[in-house]
Amino acid sequence: MNGYNESALLRLKRIVAYYQLKYDEIVANYGVTTTQFEVLRFVKESRPCTVTDVADFMIVSLPTASRMLLGLANRGFILVVPDPEDGRRKSVKVTTQGYELLAACGPDWNDLTATIFKLYGVAIEQLEAL
Repeated sequence: MNGYNESALLRLKRIVAYYQLKYDEIVANYGVTTTQFEVLRFVKESRPCTVTDVADFMIVSLPTASRMLLGLANRGFILVVPDPEDGRRKSVKVTTQGYELLAACGPDWNDLTATIFKLYGVAIEQLEAL
């Protein structure tokens, strides 16, 4: 059995899928995906932020990060502008509309996250250690 219980692994996959759907429901009314919402939260919390920072955070290539950001920019949630210190880099900033989206979804998102942590006995410190 390779050291793990297959039925426990299947249950874990189902739990993850269930909560992914719950996160999807929170942001669906605003026309964004959970991935886009996570990127928006990251940009807000990572000032200053560049496309490279987003790529590193999402563990994707620069072209993929640029496409992710383009979708948010097209909806008016972020601005991607030349970095004032290095014109070769692009700075990413949350717009007023982006802050409104974060404010609208944030409480439900945080409540769901807190519920998951409480139900499954997960501490922030445990996640940070991963």
